[in-house]
Amino acid sequence: MSSGGYKPKWTPEEDAVLIANYRLPETELRNLFPSRQSSGIRHRISALRKVGTIPAGTKRNNAINWDEQLPVVIRMHRAGHTFRAIAAIVGCSADAISNKMRMRAICDDNPKPTRIRRSCLRCTKSFTAQGRFNRLCDDCGAQARSCAFA
Repeated sequence: MSSGGYKPKWTPEEDAVLIANYRLPETELRNLFPSRQSSGIRHRISALRKVGTIPAGTKRNNAINWDEQLPVVIRMHRAGHTFRAIAAIVGCSADAISNKMRMRAICDDNPKPTRIRRSCLRCTKSFTAQGRFNRLCDDCGAQARSCAFA
């Protein structure tokens, strides 16, 4: 179907199928309505919400129970699976998995060390960095802070 062309009206039968299945993922909705584009399906769901046929504030992706799925997601992530592979199993987008992991502050079992050994950029002496942007040893850092720049 080309954009801007003839758009057939939604039939009452199509509306009934959409009302019964509006919570399904978009790919499954497209399979139910092969003659409709994704944008048309989303627009029709929005129109049905406005008239009250579909309850306002409900979304298709609420079907994912994160209390059950999150332990599975964490196990798969720690086993080395990509967000895309995990998303395909859970039934959402890779961005949703990434955002959920970030929101829950889930990190690997082996966090990166906060202090690492570095070589000073001025004297090349090895020192323990106090933070990720620390590139000068204590002596050179003190000397640099005491200098006045004109």
